[in-house]
Amino acid sequence: MALGCIMARVEPPIRYARTTDGARIAYWTQGDGPPLVLLDVPCFTHVELELRIPEYRAWHTRLAETTRLIRLDLRGGGLSQRDIESVTVESFERDVEAVMVALGIERTAVFASNAAAPVALHLAGRRPELVTHLFIYDGWADGAGLPVHARFRELDQLIDIDWPMYTEMVAKVMMEREGAEARAVSAFLRRCTTPGDWRRVAVAARTFDVTGALPSIVCPTVIMHSGRNRLSPLDASRDLAAAVAGAEFRAFSHVPLPAGGRDEVAEVVEAALGVEPLPRTGGPGPGLRTIVFTDLEGHTAIVDQLGDMEGRTLLREHERLTRRALREHGGSEIKTLGDGFMASFASTQRALECAIALQESVSSSPILSAHQLRVRVGINAGEPIAEEGDLFGRSVIVASRIAGAAAGGGILVANVVRELTAGKGFAFREVGWRELRGLSDPVRLWALEWERAPGAKVTEG
Repeated sequence: MALGCIMARVEPPIRYARTTDGARIAYWTQGDGPPLVLLDVPCFTHVELELRIPEYRAWHTRLAETTRLIRLDLRGGGLSQRDIESVTVESFERDVEAVMVALGIERTAVFASNAAAPVALHLAGRRPELVTHLFIYDGWADGAGLPVHARFRELDQLIDIDWPMYTEMVAKVMMEREGAEARAVSAFLRRCTTPGDWRRVAVAARTFDVTGALPSIVCPTVIMHSGRNRLSPLDASRDLAAAVAGAEFRAFSHVPLPAGGRDEVAEVVEAALGVEPLPRTGGPGPGLRTIVFTDLEGHTAIVDQLGDMEGRTLLREHERLTRRALREHGGSEIKTLGDGFMASFASTQRALECAIALQESVSSSPILSAHQLRVRVGINAGEPIAEEGDLFGRSVIVASRIAGAAAGGGILVANVVRELTAGKGFAFREVGWRELRGLSDPVRLWALEWERAPGAKVTEG
């Protein structure tokens, strides 16, 4: 998770609902389609901070394209009421029901991941009139039976002894993160909860067993597994699919949400709900495209200084981070350009989100930052000519020239890009009209403020 990147966006307002037993539950909603409640590990969500984390933001935005997405913090974590003594499946169900009442929603689809799965399964079995569709991702019905939880029980003694160390170990076990990424996840978890709440809520949730509710589930159900989740074995998802009558089972091969598989999983949800997905293209084609050029600034000098082998190691890290950002944001790699990339997007918004994620990844990469290597990004939009997997035309040339004019660590965009993302909440600083090499007319440029400095004068796009 790129936790340090604060994305300047128009964010949905956070509201509160009151449960029948008096707990305050924080939530927000976004989108206009059929309602979809999104649940995740109790005590490991934060409805406000998630809006500013690129991976979470991209996942939520993707779902909200075609649904009315409802995100809430279950009791004991995030912005919802803390110091909860009674932790049961039924108490978490009351949190969901309270938000539905506050929004005036009588029935909703529910998407639940990991330790939130028992809550959704029990709700669908106990209150079938409330749930239209059920989506379980990397989940289970009987937490006490999972071998990995025995490992957590060994770690639990650290909760009161060394809370930072414990949260970092959770990041490593749950999300397979190491080094700086594990520390970032650990810091996020500590913002979500406290040692006492984690022990009462998250630890208790591992003991939930709702297998008795499974025969009562009658709504359309899809059981999914990411394929790369240590916390929830693939067999647990298969067993769950076999226990719910008529359930569809889907196995993927990606890192768990929200880091990977967003489009794949969202398409499964859209198909089940019967909603029309937004048009998407897997590669370059006719029509409006957003063109992105990147360049690893200073790489040539590093190669000259350190030699080919060390230079190639640095370039390989840059390639890995760039391709990961493209994959996670729906970008198409057109070609590599030595120490840079040319990519194409059907969505201008997602192109900017990809650029932000790339800058954050590069700035937090130990190997690149050790050599003070930074990426500059140039973005333009237009209708290029597509031939044999490549793109040509003035819009491509302009994007390349904009990247050449960008500073290391910066994202420079053409005015058309800013106009196409008006109202999306991105923050820009005007650079002005610039004459770019080989172009007869000057181009109006804007800097995307992906790291918004205090006191900076910006124009909301």
